[in-house]
Amino acid sequence: MGLRRVVGAGLDGSTVTLTIGKIEIPAISASYGDKLDKAKHSYMGSQQTDEITLGTYDAPEGEIKVSSVIFRSIIMPAMPPYAGGNLRLPIIVGFEHPDLGSDSDFLQDCYLNNWAQAVQNSNAAFEVPLKVTIRQIYWTDDRKTINQLRGLPPPSFSLSAF
Repeated sequence: MGLRRVVGAGLDGSTVTLTIGKIEIPAISASYGDKLDKAKHSYMGSQQTDEITLGTYDAPEGEIKVSSVIFRSIIMPAMPPYAGGNLRLPIIVGFEHPDLGSDSDFLQDCYLNNWAQAVQNSNAAFEVPLKVTIRQIYWTDDRKTINQLRGLPPPSFSLSAF
């Protein structure tokens, strides 16, 4: 359906769901993103940028933070007995609001490559930060990418869109 703009309404943590594989995970927080690393070139005798490359795609390591109870009672039982860090997983981050509609981001081919636990003598709830390696991010229900995907035609651009 996609999100629609409603004046005075916004998204917050109560509108977000996180699904790893087929399991909805009650998460505390999640962070992810991607970028194109572009190179600039200047010709000798020039102080201006003369060329910019199309760049190289990178999705830096993301993080999903869950409670220790969720990690131990939902995530770990779903993991294989060995090589869990080599398990390729799809992750969907969903947004749903009664006035705004729904939307989602698709994180393709993710690996939970860092399992960590810190404990202390306090009344703070234990949390587990999971580091996530991401192959590709598809933004919104339209599954848009920041980068050019192999085998697809180059994008066209219209100034009327802006």
